[in-house]
Amino acid sequence: MEYEKAVQNLLNTPRYKKKADCKGIARLLGLLGRPHENFYIIHVAGTNGKGSVCEYLSRIGQHLGYAMGMFTSPHLTDIRERFQINNNLMGKEQFIKYYKKVKEAEQALREEGGLPATFFELVFAMAMCYFSDSGVDYAIVEAGIGGKSDTTNVVNPVLSIITAIGLDHMALLGDTLEAIAIEKAGIMRKGVPVVASRQYGGVRDILCQSAVNIGAICHFTDEFDIQILKNNPKGIDFSIDSGYDSKSLFHTNMCGIYQAENAATAIMASVVLWKAGISQLKEPVAKAFWPARMEQIYEGFYVDGAHNLQAVEAFCMTLEKSFGDSGRIFLYAVANDKDDETMVAELLRMRPKAFVITRINGERATDEKQVLECIKRAGKKYGLVLPDVIIDEPNIARAVDLAKEQQESKDIIFAVGSLYLAAAIKDMNV
Repeated sequence: MEYEKAVQNLLNTPRYKKKADCKGIARLLGLLGRPHENFYIIHVAGTNGKGSVCEYLSRIGQHLGYAMGMFTSPHLTDIRERFQINNNLMGKEQFIKYYKKVKEAEQALREEGGLPATFFELVFAMAMCYFSDSGVDYAIVEAGIGGKSDTTNVVNPVLSIITAIGLDHMALLGDTLEAIAIEKAGIMRKGVPVVASRQYGGVRDILCQSAVNIGAICHFTDEFDIQILKNNPKGIDFSIDSGYDSKSLFHTNMCGIYQAENAATAIMASVVLWKAGISQLKEPVAKAFWPARMEQIYEGFYVDGAHNLQAVEAFCMTLEKSFGDSGRIFLYAVANDKDDETMVAELLRMRPKAFVITRINGERATDEKQVLECIKRAGKKYGLVLPDVIIDEPNIARAVDLAKEQQESKDIIFAVGSLYLAAAIKDMNV
């Protein structure tokens, strides 16, 4: 019960402060003995692909003989997913230990006049203490939201990674790609190399200029020639030609078409940081798995956490390239801070035979009736054909059953729109 109580207390902690900065977390870590300075840190920011890149890089680091910590967010079904060493979750007793340790330091901070820590500050501090005590060689630290103002930006990394940047969390980060790119570039440090995924529009130029301004060298994955050789629901075969080594062939068991780019980002990071030979990284890339990214729950049922326009576009590309002419049934829910209309329009272009709308749990949920109206507007606005069957059902378990009722032998159900939806479905063991 002590573990469950600690988890609940942590989950009940406020998520945000009025002003986001690193002053509070810096003071908290100071009271804890500055644990984040006891190992090398790889800092990862971006909009999409962060978790997958962290997973590939963790596997590669282990393959090269390093003890690898990994701090990511959000978790899906177990809060300890946020704290991993060599892909093993933190134990429950360790969770209790580090929760108590950090809360004691937070109490001392408050007695000194500091503000209460947020949920993310607490879990980040717990991770840093855990990694320090466990003697990891490297910790891969995924930024929460943004970069410059993110809690994690208190670290001094040996490598900064920026994954694909898109429009998300615009109320906090800005409403243009350029504004978001400037925020993400805030994790760069003087003299610290940067690896960036393929970027579009003016984002690449902003990252290049930010690196020049701060005195860092930025490497982009488009320095690689990446070719997808084979893709199907079982995974992707792809090649990388660096222009220096001979062409190397890779396989990933994750079937999202975007995973070749994510893997290439981690591979380039390994070359830059560890001088790894590309051809020696095939085995760890093939071992990588990140949940809720085109994850098969059972035959004919997949979940994907795509929750912004860029991610939904990548999801739709995967459907076209890897799932052929299978009938498509969408099970959809979305948070209330997303660009719902354009996301829905992309999904409608996939000509689903049925669209089942449900609602994620919590205060960020969008009412399923609003989504229904959004589908109708998108159809009319973009001249898109609506599916014959559109159902709105607020209860996720019931919505899953309704989607199954529409499914015929060659149809596939895709749950998409929110990681919270994916987590709820995984937790149900459907």
